[in-house]
Amino acid sequence: MHAATEYVDLLNPSGTWDNQIDPTFHRDLMETGSSQGGFGRRPTWTHALYLDTMSSAAPQMMGTDNFPPLWPSLDTVLGKDSFKGENTSRCWEVFFNSGSEWGRELKAEIERVKELRNAALVAAQRHHPPPANEVFDTPTIGFGYNIDKLHRAIFNDIRAHNAEALRLRASKLPHNDPRRLAYQSSRLDKSSNSLVSSMPDPQIPFTTLEFCSAIQNKAGAHQSTLSAVVGCPIASSAQTTQVVDPSGYNIKKAQSAC
Repeated sequence: MHAATEYVDLLNPSGTWDNQIDPTFHRDLMETGSSQGGFGRRPTWTHALYLDTMSSAAPQMMGTDNFPPLWPSLDTVLGKDSFKGENTSRCWEVFFNSGSEWGRELKAEIERVKELRNAALVAAQRHHPPPANEVFDTPTIGFGYNIDKLHRAIFNDIRAHNAEALRLRASKLPHNDPRRLAYQSSRLDKSSNSLVSSMPDPQIPFTTLEFCSAIQNKAGAHQSTLSAVVGCPIASSAQTTQVVDPSGYNIKKAQSAC
C-alpha cells in the first residue's frame, strides 16, 4: 500500500536504488518514531501484547496485598501469593515452573523483548555499560510487575535506542547521500515530522503527486517526478553546469535556476 501511494518502496530491505550503501536504512527509517525523524511505522511482530496482558491480569487473578483474588483456583499454576509482599520480585516463578505452555510462552516473550533491547543497545553503541532502566533491569522471573503502561515503557525505550542507532548510521553515509542530507537536516524539525504524524490540514491541500514528492523528499528518496529528466542540464548562473540528480538536490541548490 505505501509503495503504491508514495511511488517508492521504502520498506524494501534490498534498498530503494541499485548498489545502495546501507540498503535497509529506509526500511528502518520507516520504523523510527515520527518525533525522532522517522515515519512511525510499528510492525506488529515486535509487539508484546501477551506479556502486557498477563502482567495486568495475573495479579488480579491471584490477588495482591491490596486486592483479593478473582480466580484463586489457579493458585497451582500462578502461585497463591506470587503477587504479594516480597514474592513480587519473583512473581513468575511458580508460573514458569508449572509446566504450563502459557508459562513457557510468557518466559520466551520476556526474553524476546530483552533481546530486542540488547540488539538496539549494541546498534546504538550504548551496551558498555547499558543504561539503567526500571523495566529491563528486573530479572526475567519478576519482569514487568507493577509497571504502569508496561508495553509503552518497553517499546519507548527500545525505539529511543533504535533512533540513536539510525542517527549513527546516517552519519556514516556519504556526505552527498540524499538519505543523510534529508535525515540530518529534518530529524528534529517538528514541522517536517508532522508530515507523517498529524492529520492533514484542509488549509494546506496536497495533490497526490505533491504528497508523494514531500514524502520522498523527507526520506531522501529518489523523486519519481524527476525520473524523465535525470541527467539533463540545469539552467543556472553558476559557471559549473549541474545536471538533474534523481533526488533533486542539484535543483534545490542551483544558483538563479531558470
